[in-house]
Amino acid sequence: MKKNVVFYANCQGIQIWCVLRLSKIFMEFYEDKLNYITNYHHLYNKTELNYSLIQQADLFIYQPIDKKHGVYSTDLSVPGNVLSYCKPSCVLISFPYIYQSAMWSLIKPAKIDDLSGGYGNYDKYVNREVILALKKKGLTLKQVLQMWDQNSIDFNYQSRYENNLQILREKEALTDIKVSDFIDRHIHTKFLFLTQNHPTSPIIVHCVNQIFKKLKIDDELELFNLRADFGYEKPQKGWPVSKYDIQFWKFEYKSQEDSNATNFYKDIIKNIWNQ
Repeated sequence: MKKNVVFYANCQGIQIWCVLRLSKIFMEFYEDKLNYITNYHHLYNKTELNYSLIQQADLFIYQPIDKKHGVYSTDLSVPGNVLSYCKPSCVLISFPYIYQSAMWSLIKPAKIDDLSGGYGNYDKYVNREVILALKKKGLTLKQVLQMWDQNSIDFNYQSRYENNLQILREKEALTDIKVSDFIDRHIHTKFLFLTQNHPTSPIIVHCVNQIFKKLKIDDELELFNLRADFGYEKPQKGWPVSKYDIQFWKFEYKSQEDSNATNFYKDIIKNIWNQ
């Protein structure tokens, strides 16, 4: 009888499942069925988890959820925590909330980044402080938009990147799967993120190959040539890449900004200004 896999994660869990299914060896042992509990949906709506599904899991793949979330937490110190419903024989594999917001100058708010990721300020634009500081100095909106055109705004890419990476490494202290070093090694050379919380195939394949090792499955997928069908891994599905992003990161895979980038980010600047 094949075993059941259950996920307790954000959409990154679905990405991992899509790649796991590409392994014939893995699928010899596990049911071809996505059993998925969306952590942020339950955190936001305070709805009851599918405990019966958790109890049926032979392999439980999850993102750690802080103990402050009570019964939705995976912290073993919390009475009635999610992991307490897993049967003794269940294999537990944890992976971090994969996040990097410093690939872009500014980012729209995302509730999920705080609820299950713990990154805070989910109702605020990411890196809004740069624009608000210019406003506090007495500059007008027109002047700031002109500064955008002149490439003269400092969006603090390096400090933001290092901060995000440090938070990720702190999260990895609690997880079986690690991705921070992989991101740091390939950030300039490979297309790794569509949005701050939507990694692309190479990161997910890197996670899956680690899962194979944990399960002692003799398989390893190609990191940079494999493309899983996540339904949204297309450049137009991600945040536009601007001239600022290219100028700082010096991407080896992209040298021209996206055609909609200027209008997209100028609209964000206006929204931050008028909040």
